[in-house]
Amino acid sequence: LNRFDLSTSFRFGHQIGMMATNLLAHNTQMKKEDDDEKGMQSVIGKGADTEFAFAQYDKTGKALLSEIKQWGNRVGTLTNAAVLVRLYSDMVPIQLALMHRKVPYQLHGDSPLFENRQIRMLMAYIGVMAGGFDDASVFYNRDDISYLMTVPSLGIAPNQRKIINQRAIDSPHLIPQMLESMADEANGWRAKKLLERADWLRSLTLYSKQPDKGIINTLDKLGIYRYFENTSSKDIQYNEKVATCESFIAYVAGVKLDALSLLNELKGLAGLDQSRNKNAHKDGLHLMSLHKAKGLEFDLVIMAGLKEGQFPYYETNNTDLTLLEAERRLFYVGITRAKQRLVLLTKPDKAETKRLDQADRAINTKKVSDLSRFIFESQPVLCQKVLSRQVEQKPVALEVK
Repeated sequence: LNRFDLSTSFRFGHQIGMMATNLLAHNTQMKKEDDDEKGMQSVIGKGADTEFAFAQYDKTGKALLSEIKQWGNRVGTLTNAAVLVRLYSDMVPIQLALMHRKVPYQLHGDSPLFENRQIRMLMAYIGVMAGGFDDASVFYNRDDISYLMTVPSLGIAPNQRKIINQRAIDSPHLIPQMLESMADEANGWRAKKLLERADWLRSLTLYSKQPDKGIINTLDKLGIYRYFENTSSKDIQYNEKVATCESFIAYVAGVKLDALSLLNELKGLAGLDQSRNKNAHKDGLHLMSLHKAKGLEFDLVIMAGLKEGQFPYYETNNTDLTLLEAERRLFYVGITRAKQRLVLLTKPDKAETKRLDQADRAINTKKVSDLSRFIFESQPVLCQKVLSRQVEQKPVALEVK
């Protein structure tokens, strides 16, 4: 039985082929059953030249909109363009930016943004800041009021939970009193927590002009992240919940609206959430995870969420080489989906730019880079330099580490 390695691709050009080869050189074992990776320790790109670029702006939303505007002006459509992420929490700022500019998109493999439990929970607390106890119509969705009683859990017996939640939804102005009544019937630590929740909810209107600070202090005061940690079966589930909250907080801080205006803005954006209608915008920008992108190809590929710790994603107490190599193969999948243009939606700082310029792949540096190690391993800048020297009559020697 003879094995023939198919290491040549006509999908992409030399830039991507060289990056893929550099990347896979760091893997000591390959998954033989994966067709996309089989036999590709050395990758040759024989397609048309594939452009490569980093983001031009620091903020994810601004960088994304700039890139797709240029692409749209160039080809006239976003039909064959995709944004790929490792974690779906990285889609939060991307979807919000696209909604703001009314850019058509289609989301693959995830629930719509405004059905996300963490975002709806945060909007419930913003509703309280906006005066929802006096006028329940300000809440994004009246059913969200139940989050005020359930996140974190109040330890309510299952047979009573539905009744209490419905009472809160029907009469939100009575929630602080309800919590105090429950505290009277409890004792010790649980009674203290119930009273703290009642007092905190009453005070939230103080943050009506600064909802981002209100959210941050609510997460801390009520121990919501600890609750996520205790109720998540895997670390990645906990980290995704936290990352989703952090992305939403960054958005709230960026728009600089008071709580009521913010909720009205979010209600308007929800009406533009095209992922709710599976038949709408079939010609829009594709949004998907790297796992979903396997076997696909796009003229333009934009990869987002490229920070060390997020991609590669790894548990702090797990140094399993097999898991790291699986993450590296996902990065390989991402960069090799691109036919005409590949954009890494991150902007290296001066130190990172210097390391990339010198093709420094070391990860044990004094200052751990924010950039994913896979970017340094794939050596995109070095690949560009090598390719540029193909047309030089007397190419200058390259200096690398």
